[in-house]
Amino acid sequence: MFPIPNPAATFVLFSLLPLLCRCSTPQADHPSAHRDPNRILAPRKLDVPFQLGEELTYEVSYMGLSAGSAVMHVLPDERPGGMLIRVNAATSGAARLAFPLREARMVLADSGTLRPQSAHTQGRKGEERRSVLLTFDDGTRSVFGRISRNGEETVRLLHAAEAWDPASLLLLVRSIDLTPPFREDYELVLGGKLVHLVLDALEPEDVETSAGVFEQAHHLRGRVYALDDQGVPAKDPKHRFEVWIAASGHRPVVRLTKPIGWAEVQFELAGMDRVLQ
Repeated sequence: MFPIPNPAATFVLFSLLPLLCRCSTPQADHPSAHRDPNRILAPRKLDVPFQLGEELTYEVSYMGLSAGSAVMHVLPDERPGGMLIRVNAATSGAARLAFPLREARMVLADSGTLRPQSAHTQGRKGEERRSVLLTFDDGTRSVFGRISRNGEETVRLLHAAEAWDPASLLLLVRSIDLTPPFREDYELVLGGKLVHLVLDALEPEDVETSAGVFEQAHHLRGRVYALDDQGVPAKDPKHRFEVWIAASGHRPVVRLTKPIGWAEVQFELAGMDRVLQ
């Protein structure tokens, strides 16, 4: 996103924005001091509201001005039990002139568990070209990352009990009970780095967008913490955001806001469609 971070990155930061790690739930504002990488993954009950073939379009604004758009598709994969999540985002108008940015993300996931298997992000910010390819291995509880920036490549191996890509996490959060006092923490891979995400529910609110009125939408507060080499979260969050998710129907994310300095970037649902019948 422009002094904003990339629109796709913030959108799919939920993109902001939906793993239940089933680790100890933090009671204070600060996350748990240490996350056990050997903990056993617990099964979760999913009530999947979205449909394969859905298309969600978001308008991006900054300081109240139009700044870009993002589109998310959930598509069936040719393999049995697989699905593809595609997110495309770009700046537009004056924002495009000041901060030309375009990004495409494709995630291969399991349609039953929503667990990511691979995620590939390609983007351009001005003259900089960047590619991040992630491979998730639940058997070894690791994520292999290959990051390329203007042709220079680095490789990372991340160790995590249950790391998620933002796009698959988004679908997971849409598929679980978010009724207060919902509070969970997650392992999330952002830009090839493992971070700690804490989500907790606030009181529901009515939200109106150009796509319609969403009564008593789920309202969540999110905080993202950097991790040190021992997996201990930083004391203060690196990012803060709020997200509203429709309480009925396909339960799309209808609004996401994130402060950037003294201003705010906002993603708002502009359209819902089906690209497959």
